[in-house]
Amino acid sequence: MDKRLKIALFPNVYKDKNLNNTKVIIDKLIDLGILVLIHKDYKLMPNSDYICVYDNIDELILNCDLAITIGGDGTIIHFAKYASMFEKPVLGVNIGRLGFVAGIEMSQLNKLSYILDGNYKVQERAMLEVSVKQKDGEKTFIALNDAVISRGAPSRVIDLAIYTSSNKICDYRADGIIIATPTGSTAYSLSAGGPIIEPTVSCMIITPICSHSIFARPIIFDNKSTLDIRATSREDLGIFLTIDGDEIIDVTQADFINIKISDRKAKIINLDERSFYRKISEKFSNRS
Repeated sequence: MDKRLKIALFPNVYKDKNLNNTKVIIDKLIDLGILVLIHKDYKLMPNSDYICVYDNIDELILNCDLAITIGGDGTIIHFAKYASMFEKPVLGVNIGRLGFVAGIEMSQLNKLSYILDGNYKVQERAMLEVSVKQKDGEKTFIALNDAVISRGAPSRVIDLAIYTSSNKICDYRADGIIIATPTGSTAYSLSAGGPIIEPTVSCMIITPICSHSIFARPIIFDNKSTLDIRATSREDLGIFLTIDGDEIIDVTQADFINIKISDRKAKIINLDERSFYRKISEKFSNRS
C-alpha cells in the first residue's frame, strides 16, 4: 500500500494557459515526494511512480488526501463544493485577480512543504442549500458563495417577500437580492453594500441590490434559520435565480425558493499567514 501523501490537481484550463502553472506545481509536489493524481482530460503526463491518471473524477477524489485547485476564486468554489461530497479539503492556488478564498499564491509555492509536514489548518465553510419548488418538481442546489435573485428586464424592479418560520420578515422592492454565506460576503454582496463576515462564521446574509426602499438594509440570519422567498411582482418581469454565478434558473410568481445552511461543509486549506482582515485590506488596496 502506497503511504505517500496523495494530492489531486484541478487546474482551470482557461486561466492557466498551456497548464504552465500546473506543471510547476506538479514539479514542486514531486520534489516533496508527493503522489500527484490528475484526470485524463488534462493530458499532462502518463502514469508513473509520481503521477496517477484517473478516468473517473469520483475515484480521483476518493483516492486523494486533499485537492489543489489552480485558478481564481470561481475555480476554488466549484471544486470545493464537489470535494465536500467526499469530505476532502481543498487548497486554492490563486492565479486570478483577487483570490479571497485561495490559501496560497503562485509566489508562495515553497509553503507546499507545510502540507507534507501537516503544518496547516482546515477551515470549515458554511454553504447554502437552495431548493426551488416549481410545477415540474423540486430542484436543490448547493452554494458556497451566494444565491442571487435578480430581474430579467433591465428597466424594471422586482418585488420579493421574505419569510422565516412562516413569519414575514420584510418586502424588498429592488433590482434583486443576494443571499450570501460568510465566504460570499466579500464577493457580490460586498459590492452591493453588504457586511464583511469572517469566513468561518455560520450564517446567511441578505443584501438588496439597488433597493427602492429607504429602509431596506442587509440582514444577517443565524445558521438555524430557513428563508422562504417568493416573487410578488404583479407582472411577469422575468426573474432569475443564480447559484454561485454558474447555474441559472428561471423563476415565476408560482415558484417557492427555500434557503438554509447546508449540512455539508466546504473544507478550505489556508497556508497564508496573514489574518483575514489584513488579506482583505491588501487585496483591495492592490486592486486595479
